[in-house]
Amino acid sequence: SEPFFGVQLAGTDAEEMAWAAALVEARGVDLVDVNLGCPIDGFTRKGMGAALESQPRRVARIVSAMKAAVAGVPVTIKMRLGWNDAMRNYLDVARAAEEAGADAIFVHGRTRTARYRQAADWDAIAEVAAAVSIPVVGNGDLLFPHEIDEALLTSGCAGVMVGRGALVKP
Repeated sequence: SEPFFGVQLAGTDAEEMAWAAALVEARGVDLVDVNLGCPIDGFTRKGMGAALESQPRRVARIVSAMKAAVAGVPVTIKMRLGWNDAMRNYLDVARAAEEAGADAIFVHGRTRTARYRQAADWDAIAEVAAAVSIPVVGNGDLLFPHEIDEALLTSGCAGVMVGRGALVKP
């Protein structure tokens, strides 16, 4: 009964991701998202999810191929800040996605190795919002309405995404 339906795809091959994007578009989705954020070992061992962030050019190829394959739905990415604190290449990934035609960027404010053990870095999310001209949606540690208001005010994000907060007290 939701009025909006998006699909997140995970993969490493641009042609396969383009095929999958076209398939879900034909089924009526409103948005197609590229998963660059999943920290789970089973995903990252296969080069998917957060592992893709180490390859901004591959991210650009995937986004570009998906954009070419769909006619009427936005293509977005959901990313983290990088693999670990030594490899926080989030600005490179964000710019590569934007240059390839991404319509928006969802940023989880942690690295892959941080998982959920460290606080989200909203200063880094704000850097992404300032570095690109497409909408940026911030994500991480938003549990209460006043935190959402503060995140929007200080980050420059177009919106926020709530994950665990929605599970704690919807």
